[in-house]
Amino acid sequence: METGLHDLRYELNSEAGLVDAPDLLWEHALAERLYEQVVAHHDTKRRTAVLNDRLSYSFDYLHTLSEHVRHQYSVRLETIIIILIFFELCVGLVSHLDVLEGRAWWRPPV
Repeated sequence: METGLHDLRYELNSEAGLVDAPDLLWEHALAERLYEQVVAHHDTKRRTAVLNDRLSYSFDYLHTLSEHVRHQYSVRLETIIIILIFFELCVGLVSHLDVLEGRAWWRPPV
């Protein structure tokens, strides 16, 4: 998803070439003026800036979502570790109580 947004931003800013006059127009003053009038009429620079702002917002939103997912994953791992430590303590406690009573926990009482 993020690579698609990067590709879109690259295409918008560099490949489209809407903001700058094409090299072909440099040699023809009339065509260059006409091009500048068309760009001004369609307000291309402002629209490109608005699209860039929206893409920036989308990048920030994706970054926030990925941080949230990463945090949820960390919380889940911490919970699993706490549960494993609890089970280890329970096994150690049962083993310790069995040793105090004189029998091993893995052997049935006789």
